[in-house]
Amino acid sequence: MRPVDLRTLTSLDSLSEETIEDYKDYLDIDFRNAEIRCVKPLVEQLDKNLDLSNFYVGYKIPQINKEFDLLRFSSETIINVELKSRNKSSYDIEQQLKKNEYYLKGVDGYHKIILFTYMVEGNKLYRYKDGKLSIQKVTDLQNVLKENIGTTVDIDEKFKPSKYLISPFNDSVRFCKANYFLTKSQLDGKRKILEGNQKFSLIKGHAGTGKTLLLYDIAHNYMNEGKKY
Repeated sequence: MRPVDLRTLTSLDSLSEETIEDYKDYLDIDFRNAEIRCVKPLVEQLDKNLDLSNFYVGYKIPQINKEFDLLRFSSETIINVELKSRNKSSYDIEQQLKKNEYYLKGVDGYHKIILFTYMVEGNKLYRYKDGKLSIQKVTDLQNVLKENIGTTVDIDEKFKPSKYLISPFNDSVRFCKANYFLTKSQLDGKRKILEGNQKFSLIKGHAGTGKTLLLYDIAHNYMNEGKKY
């Protein structure tokens, strides 16, 4: 994946759909045009002289499929900005950024994780810090970007799926403390099994996709509910 300058990204609106798709292929990003349009009202509020280069757009951690809208790496800091076109509850925003923090803290060599969500509807900016969500001014984001100049990285090298796909056997302490998050596919599978109320279920997947974790998580769920099956 190639990084991009956000001002260049917002200028795509004036181009043809075919040109936009060609440029997205060049960047190796799978970012919906609607999400690109979410960037524009945010960028328009930032200082025109502010450096907005070296953003990674729509990155997904391999195997896990965890996605981040915008990521920027500096020497010791990772900045994450999530984009919402419409209003979301504070709870939903907080839960997403909390999960993002978990995954970003797994990247070696970075001492600070800075997390924002920008909501186009209502023009609201939120920051998740020290376990709390607060409303911020756009100038707060601007100052953070000014203080942390972006650099290019080998982003796939930064995110190793093995760091996040824990095993109840090899990482029993983390498992017992519930210090993990299930992926979207794991959550979908868990929901189908719990809601399906079938006597038998089959969990199928490639090696390293978290089948064992899902199985034990479901068993843990049943135990908490006092069930024996």
